[in-house]
Amino acid sequence: MNINIGQKLTVGFSILLLFMGIISISSYLSLNGMREATDLVHSRVNASAAMNRLRHKMEESLSANAFAIAGDIEEKVVFDLKIKSMEDIFDVAAKYDLGEMDVLLNGVRSQYIEIQEKTNLLYRIAEEEEDKFDSDPVSELVIEIEEIQISMIENMKGLALFLEDWITLAVSQAEITRSRGVFITGGLSIIAILFSMTAAFGLTRDITLPVRSLVAATQEVAGGNLEVRIENSRHDEIGELNQSFNKMTDQLHAVHLQVTRVNKELEAFSYSVSHDLRAPLRRIDGFSQALLEDYAEILDDEGKDYIRRVIHSTRDMTKLIEDLLTLSRASQGDLHLESVQLSDMVESILSELRDTIPERPIESTVEKGIVATGDERLLRALMTNLLSNAWKYTGKEPQAKIEFGTIEQNGKVAYFIRDNGAGFSMSYADKLFVPFQRLHTSEEFEGTGIGLATVQRIVNRHGGDIWAESALEKGATFYFTL
Repeated sequence: MNINIGQKLTVGFSILLLFMGIISISSYLSLNGMREATDLVHSRVNASAAMNRLRHKMEESLSANAFAIAGDIEEKVVFDLKIKSMEDIFDVAAKYDLGEMDVLLNGVRSQYIEIQEKTNLLYRIAEEEEDKFDSDPVSELVIEIEEIQISMIENMKGLALFLEDWITLAVSQAEITRSRGVFITGGLSIIAILFSMTAAFGLTRDITLPVRSLVAATQEVAGGNLEVRIENSRHDEIGELNQSFNKMTDQLHAVHLQVTRVNKELEAFSYSVSHDLRAPLRRIDGFSQALLEDYAEILDDEGKDYIRRVIHSTRDMTKLIEDLLTLSRASQGDLHLESVQLSDMVESILSELRDTIPERPIESTVEKGIVATGDERLLRALMTNLLSNAWKYTGKEPQAKIEFGTIEQNGKVAYFIRDNGAGFSMSYADKLFVPFQRLHTSEEFEGTGIGLATVQRIVNRHGGDIWAESALEKGATFYFTL
């Protein structure tokens, strides 16, 4: 029978709750038993104390009776008073359940009453015989009273010994109850802990480890290994997840193969376009130059202007083809990530731009030591496009300025290139990175409208973002992250 993870968790938690319920019930019963045992010990201790008070009072009263039966009237009065107080003590002692010793206590009480009656009888006889306490009837009563007293003392001793054993037994029972409660509650707690540990280990093996394997496989796929697969013999949610992962990687692999094939076809097409279009353009350019040079005397000024326009258009077309190829290459090929010295790269590109117009005054500020991780070839294309734009759009400034540096943006390093050139209106910012979209006419600034689209693709391939801030005639700043 296949049990899914939810059912396993339900069963595990149900068993754990059952253990907790049993532990709670056993703890309650143990505590209740210990409370009852403690109450029993307390009750028996109180009963023993009452018996001791009874014994003490009894010894006092019997001591007084010893003088009373000898004919001491004052001691007889004392004995009678003690008899009344003894009734109260017997009533208190009778409240305690002494089990089989209740008979013994009742016997002692009967003997005490009998001693009282015989002592009273003894005094009546003595009064009738005119205070003669040495007559035979009196002597017989004295002997009977003494025998009853001896029996009472023995009974009280037996009752005292019983009470000692009785209390010891109660304490022993309380200790047994406590030990049993600790053993049962502790044992069940240990079982619950072991079960929890076993269940946790089982869940770790059954859920955590497969999830870790899935995470590791996902990381491999993210790293470009589309051949990775997960062995799947499960029939629960993890098994469905593994199956979905394998299906996803199969689809990714198929798409990757298709994209690779399409890229190769695009690369071949790009090469063909580059070769097949450039050759006719070179011929048009070459023949136009020859026509302009060899037939200059025949052509009038308007004809020469037409030919110059043809030459300029062919060169614009050649530049457009080169930019399109650059845009295509920015989206193809594998990234070769390495540490790139961006500050040095910017200095090199600016030096190349200065060589094109050595006499142009321009102030450049480059932050030193900026390093980035990326594909050096693509990053050079990115920086070349941005710096070329800054160079181009500051062409009409008498004192052009170009700056390269970094800022912190949402916890990440953002690189920027700033210029004080023509700028643009932010209302057209959504068109900046669209191919062939230009915010300035070709008469103002030459260009094909491909450069910023290429820059955006390079930034996107590096997992970054690019944006710009500008205003007309106040320069522009382009930011990007990698």
